Amino acid sequence: MSKKRGSMSKMIGSISQRLKGTAAKVDPSTAKDFGMTALMKKRAERSDGAATPSSPEKDGYELSADESALLEDMRREAGAGGQDDAESEAAKKRRKQSPSYVMGEFLNDAPAATRVTPSTVFTLGMLRQFTLLCAQSPVPAKDYLTYLSRLTDNVRSAEVDDRYRELLHVEREYMFLLMCKWSGVNPERKLKEGCLAVKCPACPQPGVNMHPNWKKTRKDESFIHSLHLSVDGNFQQNSKHKRKDDNDFPLTEGAAYHAHEGAFTKYQATLSAEAAEKSTCQDFVAMGFRRHWGNVSGVVSVVCARHMFVTPCGTVDLQKGERYANVDWALLSAMRPWMSLLCIVFMYDINCQYQINFRTRMVALIASFIAICAAVGVPDAEGMTFTILSLPFILAAIGKFHLPCHILA
Repeated sequence: MSKKRGSMSKMIGSISQRLKGTAAKVDPSTAKDFGMTALMKKRAERSDGAATPSSPEKDGYELSADESALLEDMRREAGAGGQDDAESEAAKKRRKQSPSYVMGEFLNDAPAATRVTPSTVFTLGMLRQFTLLCAQSPVPAKDYLTYLSRLTDNVRSAEVDDRYRELLHVEREYMFLLMCKWSGVNPERKLKEGCLAVKCPACPQPGVNMHPNWKKTRKDESFIHSLHLSVDGNFQQNSKHKRKDDNDFPLTEGAAYHAHEGAFTKYQATLSAEAAEKSTCQDFVAMGFRRHWGNVSGVVSVVCARHMFVTPCGTVDLQKGERYANVDWALLSAMRPWMSLLCIVFMYDINCQYQINFRTRMVALIASFIAICAAVGVPDAEGMTFTILSLPFILAAIGKFHLPCHILA
């Protein structure tokens, strides 16, 4: 930048020296190369040799578009007219609409509600307060906004502008940027799977907290490096049938605790109607498809059974009950980072039925899993080469809390 500024300063100085001369010394054809023909003609007509005006437009002639652009660049680079690094309104507008500028605003104290012509900003203090309130108590965004309206005008709070939609929009981006900051990840549209999730620090992680020669462990001692997983559903996390914004999309697609939404949606489209299998044990609620409604009837998650950490990419939505197809996808997606382990202890309250055709379902799922992830553009899909033989030894179990409910208990 210093070299460029120096060259531009020399150019301006050279032109100024030439403009201070007489009309006989002025060569308009040479000046045309700098886009300053009109300016030099005006100076040549003056016999007093006065200094070059700081604003040619004031001398009564018009510059062409190219001449104006060049003059603006020269002023900006050299600080002409007392305006150092001046910026045109068009350039300023383009800069403020760029994603990098908007993301940078979050580092200041006033994130904007929209990237195009923003008119509403939210302070970081307000966003942090709202985030902490949501983490501690179930405060709806609408109630929090009403609280802010009353702080603004407790007499005419209904007349305060409604910023509910803007608050939801900014809060989502704020939380996304916080997660990227905590994980040391650059905020991008496509992130590596599970990069924003917090992994259990006590569970075995190959290459992180395990002995270098753990693969040489004897088979009868493989339990030392085993991973304990548990699966369960939650039917409180549901969604009713309501209108959705077709342009809405997840910011953390596949990068946190939910499996890649695009891949899972494509996988669901390939499924046929699944009939409820006849149980050889009790008729558990998790196996039934009844009494469930809405776009999402709940979620099923894979968690660390020992320390209760939710595994990365181990959560999927449910449409009816805990359908085996949904659980299969969640389990396979969650086990991917631990495929090299020798043993995985897998606990599920209906393992008595789920494990009957488990291996057969996994053989069919693995092939479609890799193809679907590659089709939707999962970032690391090209590195998926595992097969059914790649799965570690899986020891199926039932938690003690559910044992009394089973017939063979």
